[in-house]
Amino acid sequence: MMTDTLDLAVAPLTGTHCATCGRTFYPARDLCPTCWATDLPAHDLTPTGTVATWTVVRMGKLFEVPYALCYADFAGDVRVLGRVVNWVEDQPLAPGMTVTTHADAETGDHVFTVDHASAPTEQEA
Repeated sequence: MMTDTLDLAVAPLTGTHCATCGRTFYPARDLCPTCWATDLPAHDLTPTGTVATWTVVRMGKLFEVPYALCYADFAGDVRVLGRVVNWVEDQPLAPGMTVTTHADAETGDHVFTVDHASAPTEQEA
């Protein structure tokens, strides 16, 4: 199922950032697991990241199947799982492709769109 990316508003993910050790987290945390600091102010991640890995879900009731999920890497060493709403079977995803985060009005969560033109060439892969 392909969603028109023009209808989706770009929405950065809001996590937290540890003022003590500099780590960034999504989802937001109250306690830094690295240095145990509790000073973790809200922090918006950049709305674009890159595909780290992906899979296709072929069974389920929550969304029309098949659909793709991917883990995407964002600045601050943050990896986030999200559903790719503009994925189609004949356009496979690849590590390194650019993803953009969007608000999902249906679930209140986030979704990703992928820039298929950003697929790495075979020499880069």
